[in-house]
Amino acid sequence: MKRNDRNRRVNALLTRLCAGMVMLAAAACAQPDSRTGGGDPPDAGLCGNHVCDQGETPSSCAQDCSACGNGTCDQGETPSSCPRDCDACGNGTCDAGETVSSCPQDCSTCGNGRCDTGETAASCPQDCATCGDGICDGNETASGCPQDCARCGDNVCESGETVSGCPVDCAATLIAHNISSYVIYHLYVYPCGAPSEGTDQLGASVILSGGQFTLGAIPPGCYLFHASSLTDPQWRTPAPVILSAGLTYTWTLTN
Repeated sequence: MKRNDRNRRVNALLTRLCAGMVMLAAAACAQPDSRTGGGDPPDAGLCGNHVCDQGETPSSCAQDCSACGNGTCDQGETPSSCPRDCDACGNGTCDAGETVSSCPQDCSTCGNGRCDTGETAASCPQDCATCGDGICDGNETASGCPQDCARCGDNVCESGETVSGCPVDCAATLIAHNISSYVIYHLYVYPCGAPSEGTDQLGASVILSGGQFTLGAIPPGCYLFHASSLTDPQWRTPAPVILSAGLTYTWTLTN
């Protein structure tokens, strides 16, 4: 009898102990986990664990949930970390994902001697200049591309310019100035070594006393001059005269 009573007391004590332990365990499980700020399992929702956990988004945890490649430069993405979404065309650096055609201002190879995609004669004349386009581009010159760069009127007879096409640059001019008391009826201008004096340059004109006659479009070179009136006076150059392109030579006729 006494043994049964003792057993009942022991069983009752064990029952109370177990109940207390259950209550303590329940209370402990109900306390928030200090690592997460809530009651979730310790590893759930930890921003920075490189896993986009439930409840995390690109805006709340960009380092775990960034969607690089979605076409949007999300929070946390940069041109260096996600150039596909965040390329900064115009920053002076040809970032990954940028090309000469998509971002010529950053990726242009102007100056490499090739007219690459995205380069034009205007943006990169040193690579894309086209002789014959009517524009004297960066690396074109009057000698290298006269059709674009020859400038009639610059006092230089450049390649591509001619006496007839640009006499102001390529031809010489003679002025016969008559300060004698005679009227000049004939004027001959002929190359040195020519077999004859050639054509009378005055034609039906005359040079009155005090007047002058201008003869232009003369090809540069060595010349002799001869003028005469209806009477005896004759005027000849005492020595050959060199006429230069773009210059004017004045021959003065006196008594």
